[in-house]
Amino acid sequence: MRLTLRTMLAYLDDILEPADAKELGKKIESSEFANNLVHHIRGCTQHLRLGAPELDGKGLALDSNTVAEYLDNTLSQERVPDFEKVCLESDIHLAEVAACHQILTLVLGEPADVSPAIRNRTYQLVAALNSEAETNSQEPTEVTGHVPPPNLGAPVTNESPVASTSTDLPSDVPEIWQERSGIRLWPLAVTLAVAFLVAGAGIAIWSGWPGSPTRQSQTAAAPQTATETAPAKSDAPPAATELQAQQQSEATDTVPDTVDASTENGVEPVVDSIPSPALSSDPALPTPENDSNTNESPTVAAPESPLDASPEEPAVEVIPTDDSSAPEPNTEPTPVDATADESVDVGRYVSDEQVLARLEGEIYKRLSPEGILYSDDHLLVLPAFRPRILVGSGILISLLGPTEITLGTPTPSGVSRATVHFGRLQLSRGGTPSNIVLLTLGNQSGQVTLQDPQSQLSIEVRRYLPPGINPEENEPKLVVQLQSIRGNSQWSIPQSDGEPLTLDIPEGMQYVFVDQKAGELSPASAQHASPRQLLDEDAAEFLREMINNSERDDELPISISLREQLHHRRIEVRALAARCLAALDQFDAVLDALTEPEFKSFWENHILALQHALTRGPETSRRLRGEWERKRDETEAAQRYRLLWGYNPEQLQTNGAQQLVGYLEHPSMDVRVLSSQILQQITGRTKGYHAYRSPQVSKAQASINSWKRDLQQGRITYETLPSPMILPETRAATSAASRKRSKRNGKRSR
Repeated sequence: MRLTLRTMLAYLDDILEPADAKELGKKIESSEFANNLVHHIRGCTQHLRLGAPELDGKGLALDSNTVAEYLDNTLSQERVPDFEKVCLESDIHLAEVAACHQILTLVLGEPADVSPAIRNRTYQLVAALNSEAETNSQEPTEVTGHVPPPNLGAPVTNESPVASTSTDLPSDVPEIWQERSGIRLWPLAVTLAVAFLVAGAGIAIWSGWPGSPTRQSQTAAAPQTATETAPAKSDAPPAATELQAQQQSEATDTVPDTVDASTENGVEPVVDSIPSPALSSDPALPTPENDSNTNESPTVAAPESPLDASPEEPAVEVIPTDDSSAPEPNTEPTPVDATADESVDVGRYVSDEQVLARLEGEIYKRLSPEGILYSDDHLLVLPAFRPRILVGSGILISLLGPTEITLGTPTPSGVSRATVHFGRLQLSRGGTPSNIVLLTLGNQSGQVTLQDPQSQLSIEVRRYLPPGINPEENEPKLVVQLQSIRGNSQWSIPQSDGEPLTLDIPEGMQYVFVDQKAGELSPASAQHASPRQLLDEDAAEFLREMINNSERDDELPISISLREQLHHRRIEVRALAARCLAALDQFDAVLDALTEPEFKSFWENHILALQHALTRGPETSRRLRGEWERKRDETEAAQRYRLLWGYNPEQLQTNGAQQLVGYLEHPSMDVRVLSSQILQQITGRTKGYHAYRSPQVSKAQASINSWKRDLQQGRITYETLPSPMILPETRAATSAASRKRSKRNGKRSR
């Protein structure tokens, strides 16, 4: 590396690579002039009474744009020597360049520090604007034909939320910005205000204020016609109903009109979201259908008939109808069913420094530490995270992402239940005598018994798709692995004859089931953490700090927190955030990473994440294909989607191997990445091929020619045939390790 003023500034601000910094440091130490210049730069930047260049200076040294171009490395090479000469001769310009370089290093070295409060406020503003746009687009179609235009004059409830959100701006704006804007804009503001007042006065005098009586008459008539216009207004909910906080604050003012409107139009009342028992047993509702729908709410605690409800509820004023005295059918069993379907407390989330997501509606949200777990909770563990939950029976469950489970309702005796859709987990006793848990592993149900106090049982449920088949037309096979890490355990499977099949799993042994067919008891293989897994755990710590920030809104989707980290300064954090989004069926970040060379060290994990998505079912596969179609045309998307399936031995013999080798010279990087990774999964070899290199480079051509020779010799075949018993993560690594051992043995024999 050359020793210039720019590289010296980079060395002083510690932004060089370690090797470059070491080399440049030796050059500075060996040069007396460079050593003196380093001390001179530090002295200039610390000189408090040193002047500064003019803001509007002209010329090479005085123009601030020249300094910016020099620091940005965009200044023409012809002007660089002259500019550096001026800096060496003038302490003012040297201090300016050095100080600006240091400031840029501090600013660009760390991401912008945006507090969670400002982020939450921004998300709420966007939600308010979207709700306003939706309401404005719905009002013309819903109001037409119901009420005459004069009675629709902009009610207060439709305008107040918009006004409040438009003024709900961040309050922590620096004072210096506020002062500058006031000094620069106040003359213009005063001029506009005076002009507006003069123009308004002239118009008022000319027209005689014709609009004022009209507005007053409409305002006075509004309370009288509220009950007449209520049916029409109920079809067009105000914009405030999109924001739950504003809905709760305005509900008591709009309940009477809303109930009347919904009663006349036969529409379910909007006030069901208010937790009042009287609302669910309204005697004024004319049809049995509305009563049954209302009584299904879980807020009803006692099996009372709607006729037995108290009519003195102050929140709703109803007028009894002729049908109010008639008993309604099927009213008593409904509250009993609702009570039976209520979720119950089944455990606790006991990890403080991990991330666990819970499905609420169609959105995954983070679960706070020490959060309560309920029956029917659908939990998702993101890749590289290892949260722990303690279920009610005293069983401690450690989850290893990616894992998806659903908690069930305990038995009357208190035995916990859970369904594992896919993923890995470890069961152990949580310090209690309880040692039984009922599990549904994929499509196989049974009972786990931890026989010893120190027993630990590892369970893995994975879905296996043979290479080369369409994931949208074929269901994957379910593979269940039960491995005893410590102590003895049992797995009992109920049988049709009533006598369960009990399998003993001693310490260090395992059972593997493929589509409910049990294999033989075999020794468990030792699993060691790879360097990439350790790197993922380090990146997971950064993600955890951002997701579990106490100042963040718990109601925000967890995907928003992950997308904020797609621009993190550390590449491993960005790569893990993309894989976590893929676990949420959001594949755009992973697909984009396949086209960026800086992610080359993480491409293998990204491909495995996409292949794991194919095994989650046809619906997830269609989402992945749809994401590719949004980024590419139909032909290119189908090409990449088909590559991800892989190839079986028969397809390789026909034209699959030829296609894979041909794609190594494809102009698109993501196609080269897919083909090279599939070849590595099949053969366990890379041949020094790197997909980020252009195919025209000599090194890339040498690797491609080597693959072509293997193609001609028919050597592109599976070393180990694909099987549900072999993990895709270990197949290529095992093949590569065996080849290295064979090479070493060959060298020793020679």
